[in-house]
Amino acid sequence: MSIIRKVVVPIAAILTIGSISIEQMSAQTPISLDSCYRLATKQNKEIAVAKHEIEAARLKEKEVSVNFFPQATLYGGAFKFGDDLQPIDYDRIFGGFSPLIPNMIKERTKLDMSSVSFAAVNVIQPLFMGGKIVAAKNMAHEAIAIKEGGLQMKTRDTYASIDEAYWQVVALSSKLRLSKSYLKLLNDALKDVTVLYEQGIATKADVLSVKVKQSDAEVTLTKVENGLELSRMLLSQRLGLDPSIKLSLVDEEDGRLNSDTDLLPQKMDDLDIQSVIERRPEIKSLTAAEKVFKYNRKMVAADMLPHVALIGGYSLTNPNVWGDKVSHNLGGTYHVGVAVSVPLTGIVSGAFKYNGASEGLAIRKLETEDARNKINLQINQTRLNLEEAYKQLNTAIVNKQNADENLRYARVGYKEGVIPVINLTAAQTAWIQAGDALIDAHISLRLAQGKYERAVGIMPIAE
Repeated sequence: MSIIRKVVVPIAAILTIGSISIEQMSAQTPISLDSCYRLATKQNKEIAVAKHEIEAARLKEKEVSVNFFPQATLYGGAFKFGDDLQPIDYDRIFGGFSPLIPNMIKERTKLDMSSVSFAAVNVIQPLFMGGKIVAAKNMAHEAIAIKEGGLQMKTRDTYASIDEAYWQVVALSSKLRLSKSYLKLLNDALKDVTVLYEQGIATKADVLSVKVKQSDAEVTLTKVENGLELSRMLLSQRLGLDPSIKLSLVDEEDGRLNSDTDLLPQKMDDLDIQSVIERRPEIKSLTAAEKVFKYNRKMVAADMLPHVALIGGYSLTNPNVWGDKVSHNLGGTYHVGVAVSVPLTGIVSGAFKYNGASEGLAIRKLETEDARNKINLQINQTRLNLEEAYKQLNTAIVNKQNADENLRYARVGYKEGVIPVINLTAAQTAWIQAGDALIDAHISLRLAQGKYERAVGIMPIAE
């Protein structure tokens, strides 16, 4: 559940979803469920974090790919020493005759260390790393797939939470109209029974029984109004808006719910369950995780193999020590060669690490298979729930039609004086109960349809 964010001014400069802006929402312009989806996905912090994680994974893949190319390093430095360097040990070479050697000669063989500088560039090109670089590149690529699966799951969960909040508002809005209609029926019945009581036809008990029903209806109406207010606040919160913004929804319009049978298919086509399961983000992420562990095992194996690299570079020094004689100027030379690294004692520990990586891979495969079974069960369960919701809706429609007819006969019979007021109020109670059940059936069908579509991987809006 995301944190409520205050909408700052100017609002239109911050948030515009299609042609729906916050000003239009505040003006009670009805918004659709798809608009709520788009607004929620744009405002949701978890989805934003998931998108940044995907981008970070892509950058990581590019970073790992650099290891295929030569790695160059530039070195340099300058120093000043207090004494000169005498590379020739005259005492060791000439022994007791050392004092006979002129100081002029000794001075000429000294290296001037008052100003020493060096520079070097070194290049390393991997030739054979046991497949470690390739495995690391593939691991980074699969990490992107894992993050993308996480984004899809968070987006799907956001759709589910919006579904619940949206249709709760629609349900309570419909029940508010129903409660007002019921209260009007009771008010009319109270007027009629009061007139009959004054004429001596009805009893005081008849009047009181209607008043009790009226009081109960007023309490119910208040509860529905409060529930609707809170539901609107919840929907605004899940959309990342200020709760003070009162949203008006397209499906709140009277009669919109009755179009369910036109909007939703009466018979679901057979699905290729296996292909649906493989397209689910959970399976994509788990399959990518399997590959990550597989490549990790290859990296462990690569550490037990020899590593070969081509090394080359160029070095400069002052004093120049690379020529036939030492000179006090900048000079240098190149170097090129092949470096080989062969692990010896590390092979033993590497073998244990390899076996541990193999066990990790086996665990991931079992988790993936278990997820496939659970998703298969979920798809079948949501499909059965949707079929049940259709049947409940058809039953609720018939019951509502019967309740309407029963109320019509009761009102006519009461006016004709052939049935008592208690039968009229009973017919009214049956009418509102049937209406309430019909609204619940419509909402249950909408929610069941959304759950089924998400289970089979159908997103309400294109990503």
